[in-house]
Amino acid sequence: MDEVMGTGNDVKQEKGREAPSGGRVTIRELAEAAGVSTATVSNVIHGKTKRVSPETIRRVQELIQTMGYVRGGSGEEKRPGGSGLVALLANPHKTYEEAIGADPFYGKIIGMTEQYLREKGYCMIFYASSDMDDIFRMVTEREVEGVITLSFHKNDCDKIAGLLKRPVVSIDASGYQGKVPNIGLDDWQGGRLMTDYLLECGYGPVYVCAGRDHGVDHIRYLGCQGAWKERMKKGDTAEANGRVHFISLGMNREKRRDTFESLVRRVKTNIREGFRPALFCLSDLYALEAMNYFRDQGIKIPQDLGIAGFDDILYASLSSPGLTTVRQDMKRKAALAVDTLADMVESREPMEWGREILLPVKLVVRGSTAEG
Repeated sequence: MDEVMGTGNDVKQEKGREAPSGGRVTIRELAEAAGVSTATVSNVIHGKTKRVSPETIRRVQELIQTMGYVRGGSGEEKRPGGSGLVALLANPHKTYEEAIGADPFYGKIIGMTEQYLREKGYCMIFYASSDMDDIFRMVTEREVEGVITLSFHKNDCDKIAGLLKRPVVSIDASGYQGKVPNIGLDDWQGGRLMTDYLLECGYGPVYVCAGRDHGVDHIRYLGCQGAWKERMKKGDTAEANGRVHFISLGMNREKRRDTFESLVRRVKTNIREGFRPALFCLSDLYALEAMNYFRDQGIKIPQDLGIAGFDDILYASLSSPGLTTVRQDMKRKAALAVDTLADMVESREPMEWGREILLPVKLVVRGSTAEG
């Protein structure tokens, strides 16, 4: 039985290992000695062992005794003198009618990050702003152990790390160079997978829809273009019906409505000309919004128009028809960010700067698309 966040491999137990002479034993050192992840060690310490094998529980508990691990007063060992506070910062690129947490993607990332930090004994403070000066001012005024950023540019992540002199880990950072470790997604492959599938179903043209051509959405669009170019080289699709177009929806609901109104005319023209257009929205929320709008215009989904999304939020499986989408593991993304930050906070050696982890994606086919 595999451990939560572990490798699933058995590692020979180290007996009689003593605490390092440099100070208190950290969770990271326990994890290295046991051959499991820091999350698994934290779960054993806190009694959350439902998904941890008996052998791993025994191994970790013996190492706790032999290495002399001591939990801190707040329920977890932390860096001596540390505040135990971690800031999760969000830099939203679109306007939310309510709050950023109302977006199911961001809501899940925020919730899982808080849970994983709490399990490691840290308290999370959350702050969202589109004003970078406001964010810089906020983080410098707080005594935080480290920072996790969400949807920032890599240059801004590096600036935060330079200002704070504290560990910083990013989630879904945009840009091509950066020193801060980033937990991201194979966005190019996600765009390629969905576009290739839509073309295989006989859809085309494919309208790739996002708030704007920026950041991870730009990478996803490049993947869409890659799929179309591959098919053109093979002669598998005609240029007219296989063409991939980018549609900028705008950054608020009012602008999206205006764009949908214009786009519905193009879609109806495509249908009259004998084509089967498709909308590939780079957010499930946009896709669900589009599905309702186009269906109200009398367009049959998926017969006349295919609609697909990206992320696989909960609502994607609850809609009617169910939404075809690209799935990403949001829980894994949050867990890796927390593990990486905790390792940096507790480590006595510098972490490898510029490290980037791209998580895999998966195509999920539901009723909003169908073969022609």
